[in-house]
Amino acid sequence: MKRILVIGTSGAGKSTLAQRVSKSLGLPFIASDHFYWEPGWKVASSEKVHQQLGEVVRREAWVLDGNLTMNANSSGAARIASFGSTILG
Repeated sequence: MKRILVIGTSGAGKSTLAQRVSKSLGLPFIASDHFYWEPGWKVASSEKVHQQLGEVVRREAWVLDGNLTMNANSSGAARIASFGSTILG
């Protein structure tokens, strides 16, 4: 288990859980908030989000947190969910 996706609603504790899993398993933790938000709390374009998530997915190992409902119907979210383990919060 080298690729773990922790998803859930805002305030569910997914970042805390993902950080603990990351530390416990010795895998890099990646917070997804910065994929969706640009400086000044401007929403990032879908293209930019997919590009950044694609870069993470290609890595050998990771623990990624986030609320991917923004892209629930996108191929990017489906592609990420197909790797490793998914924890729903």
